[in-house]
Amino acid sequence: LLPAFSVPIFGPRVRVRNIGAMNIVLTLASFALLQKVVSQSSICTTCCLWDGVQGSLRKNLTNSNSQLSYAVGLWMNDLDAGHVSTAVASILIEEVFGYHTI
Repeated sequence: LLPAFSVPIFGPRVRVRNIGAMNIVLTLASFALLQKVVSQSSICTTCCLWDGVQGSLRKNLTNSNSQLSYAVGLWMNDLDAGHVSTAVASILIEEVFGYHTI
């Protein structure tokens, strides 16, 4: 039996135990196919969420009177929970709703 090795896939590491050469070939072919599908699709590879809105597709809020556009502003207090909740809110606003945040 060959030793197990780790393969990085989108951040987490997957443990693979090889039983033979055929398993190695199928594993490499699967990763090559997955990489090709991801690179040709509109999946955001830099987002925290799998189906997040890509940075280039995000938009600003627009004032209907003056036609000025601006990002969603978030206020963060100085507590640890404030940093975490602001980061979560920023991710949700950007990747789920598709708006820029500052």
